[in-house]
Amino acid sequence: MKSPKALFLFPLLLFSLATITAHAQISQIQHVIIVIQENRTPDNLFANDPAFAPGAGSGADIVDITQRVPCEIGDRISMIGESLDACFDPNHGHLSGWLGTYHVGLMDGACHNQVTVPTGCSPGTAFPADTYVINTGSPGILQPYFDIAAKYAFANYMFQTNQGPSFEGHQFLFSGTSAPVPYNDPTGLWAWFAGENPTAGQGGGNTPDVGCASPANTAVLDVNPQNGSEAYEYQPPLPMYANPGFPCYTHPTLATLLDNASPNHISWRYYEPPVPMGETPGNTIWTAPNSISAICLPLSGSNCGGTDWTNGDMVSAPRQTGTYYDYAPILTDIANCALQAGVTWVVPDGSWSDHPMTAQGTSNGGPSWVAAIVDAVGNNGGNPGTNPPCSNGAASWANTVILITWDDWGGWYDHVSPSSTGGPGIGYFNGTGSHYVYGFRVPLLVVSAYGKSAGYISGNTKTQGEFAPYIHDFGSILGFTEQVFNLNTGNYAFGIGTQFFPYADYFAPDGHNAGCSQTTCPYPLWDFFNFTNPPSAFVPITSWTYPANCFHTPNTAACFGTNYQPSDPDDDGINQQD
Repeated sequence: MKSPKALFLFPLLLFSLATITAHAQISQIQHVIIVIQENRTPDNLFANDPAFAPGAGSGADIVDITQRVPCEIGDRISMIGESLDACFDPNHGHLSGWLGTYHVGLMDGACHNQVTVPTGCSPGTAFPADTYVINTGSPGILQPYFDIAAKYAFANYMFQTNQGPSFEGHQFLFSGTSAPVPYNDPTGLWAWFAGENPTAGQGGGNTPDVGCASPANTAVLDVNPQNGSEAYEYQPPLPMYANPGFPCYTHPTLATLLDNASPNHISWRYYEPPVPMGETPGNTIWTAPNSISAICLPLSGSNCGGTDWTNGDMVSAPRQTGTYYDYAPILTDIANCALQAGVTWVVPDGSWSDHPMTAQGTSNGGPSWVAAIVDAVGNNGGNPGTNPPCSNGAASWANTVILITWDDWGGWYDHVSPSSTGGPGIGYFNGTGSHYVYGFRVPLLVVSAYGKSAGYISGNTKTQGEFAPYIHDFGSILGFTEQVFNLNTGNYAFGIGTQFFPYADYFAPDGHNAGCSQTTCPYPLWDFFNFTNPPSAFVPITSWTYPANCFHTPNTAACFGTNYQPSDPDDDGINQQD
């Protein structure tokens, strides 16, 4: 008879063997590029894709734009077609937007997300959240996204981990949590999450300055995990800040694991969004590392001055390049075989972020911007006969995976509830996080030379009432990246937390589906890949509305207006709609 200790060790041995095997299969990948777009759902962005239309046979769970959707205030209302750069911004705060839209799982509250429509903007409906984007133009404005999905892969059930707006979405995509500190509840069982975008003081107005270098009165409402209420609860353990809710956090991040990797440090790079000329980069809701004390501090005057800012991990745009300012340094670095980082986060300018009603006034460039990144990587070795890979190991087609997602749902309609039809549910699998985890679906596109097949849809066999076969969230991106670089902690999953205080990667829902075990599902996002096959040839995305040189100056002005200036990915920092 085996001893209890042996019975306990046997599953761990199987886990270790599965982890070793998975890492051996995935070892071709040396670079993961995480592209973070703004504020869309699958229903809003992909409902007009012919491949996902009713009867197309794809199996994707995308709303039929001809159907009428439920509305809490009575009857059903029709989906409305709008432009990608709509000049209204639906409510997407936690208390004021998410809870009302979710409506205890009925998913009929989007019609409440009315906004104050600016002068001269005509949304054509009183309920602008119940919309889909019209694929206008030739090629259609969304065609690059549709083509990426058709030539590579699309996730049917990718859920935003959190239920809040951009600030927390970027925190989850960088570190797997928005909890200010690793343990901020004495029991170790509960985590207060930062839940809303920052304000200039408790109860004050919006602020464009966020992070450890922001003004001392900057505050963020936190969510009480036991009842869902919000308060300025967190008191930083830094005596220089006396304001509860100050957005300077001490939790570890994926960058922490990369920095501490053994035997060798794994480099990372964060391309933060462009800032208006003359302004200081970094202090925005989209620059997630600047709210991490270990990255930002010590300050350099009123700005972050930590080593990551001085050693090149943090990349600001526009960047001086030769005789001009480069608005898209990620494209320049890929093309010049200068992207050596193991993990790269990319946050766009407002003109190509997909967020409606940006300060710049248009966000039509998003699909072409993403296509430019995909094609830049593919042009490094995607067709070896004509374009060889980088000889220095920099990001090239056969050694890079590109993960494209959106930081939050943006207040737009989506019909799939996280707590019904097989979704990951409300709260983590150990019962924690129930008042801030999980949020609504966001799109996820996966581009790789090792994809299963062109047009692969993860979770495409679901029918109403069945358990979705593959489910993903922001933790899936982090968990996959940890697997690529062999960063697993062995805590039953791929986490940087503990079993009582999980981060999103710890309970990434990929491995919690019916019939899915560590052996059959060895790492998050595993179902997208087949690393036993040789790399496939790159298939370029040619349906751009804006060519690649539009994302550099002086061509930027010609494409996005003669008075073009760089802008935030959205206007939430200064004109918060949520």
